[in-house]
Amino acid sequence: MNAALPSEHPNGETPPGGTVPLWLLALLAFSGTLAMHVFVPALPVAQRDLGGGMAAMQLTISLYILGLAGGQLVYGPLADRFGRWPILMAGLSLYTVAGLAAMLAPSVNALIAARLFQALGGCSGLVLARAIVRDTSAPADTTRRLALMNLMITVGPGAAPLVGGLLADAAGWRSIFLALTLLGVVNLLLTWRLLPETGQTTEGTAIGLMESYGQLLRAPAFWGYAVGCQRDIANKIIEKKADYIVALKGNQGTLREDVEVFVDEQKALNYKDTTISTHETVDGDHGRIETRNYTVIGDVDWLQARHKWPGLKSVVVVESRREINGKITDETRFYITSLALLAEAIGPMIRAHWAIENCLHWVMDMVFRDDECRVRTDNAPANFATCRHIAYNLTRKAPGKDSIRLRRKTAGWDDEYLASLIAA
Repeated sequence: MNAALPSEHPNGETPPGGTVPLWLLALLAFSGTLAMHVFVPALPVAQRDLGGGMAAMQLTISLYILGLAGGQLVYGPLADRFGRWPILMAGLSLYTVAGLAAMLAPSVNALIAARLFQALGGCSGLVLARAIVRDTSAPADTTRRLALMNLMITVGPGAAPLVGGLLADAAGWRSIFLALTLLGVVNLLLTWRLLPETGQTTEGTAIGLMESYGQLLRAPAFWGYAVGCQRDIANKIIEKKADYIVALKGNQGTLREDVEVFVDEQKALNYKDTTISTHETVDGDHGRIETRNYTVIGDVDWLQARHKWPGLKSVVVVESRREINGKITDETRFYITSLALLAEAIGPMIRAHWAIENCLHWVMDMVFRDDECRVRTDNAPANFATCRHIAYNLTRKAPGKDSIRLRRKTAGWDDEYLASLIAA
């Protein structure tokens, strides 16, 4: 395996920068994805420590993903204009400082903000490591070296949850961000000492870049793909004589804002101007007490006229209060649905959705790495998904208290254990 990228272009000239260590580029790109996955196992611990709701804690992951996506829009043009090295150093500095801020975060909101900036900094390695490979490789070698670098990077998502869980158990959730901060310092030092400038700066202006993005944002086709897909899916569901319950998360235009304002107004009037149905549940397990109040509002004609959501019949408000070790956190969630049922019937449906998310989708992603599968040809994706679901069902039914991850690994190591799972 080559440890460095020889700088040979087809014309025989040596591009700026000479030889670039491939392992260093892999480390830079690896750091951005590592920070996304490594904090997931520590979410419950951080929630108890900071006293925030689980929805707020999940924003530390959601906004990290948003930061990774948004950063890719700016690092490429900036690196073309000012060079790879200074932009990469700036991004790594932001990643390191944000990691330190996350470690010292006094509240959930401060942690969320720090995670967003950490993602914006970590994105620099993801984008510019690949750009540097293209700068320093002949066209025939670029694909091979990018594939080799990606192979090194795949270690991150697989090992990160295990490392994060061990650190959180041994030294608390803040130790995760201490480790990420130290990783950022190492990346800065290695980049400063080993990475030369490899790009050719180009002329361009921020105004031109903003104009290009403005054209994109004004394109109906872009918004059709970015926003309209949920409405189209809801329409397909209605066409098939089925029903939907959609959580409002702010990605449906002003729909969530309109619903929230309406609910606040009606609560202030004690719902005198509309017809509602309510239901309350209380759960107590694992040292916590959680009370959920479900309110279903059927007066949605005004909302339908404004947003034209297919088959809209009701708005659902879920207000939950969770008490853990004397700490109380409140959370409010909003849903729209094509169902016209009482709160007592809709409440369990929403709870059942989260059971599917927690017991199946989360496990398939974190244990079987379902989202990272790159199988795309013909029926292969469906076949692989079926095999993973079969494996999950077999390991889930096995007796004992071992985790699904450990059972899966044991089945790979021990043929007798594998046979017992299949025969059970």
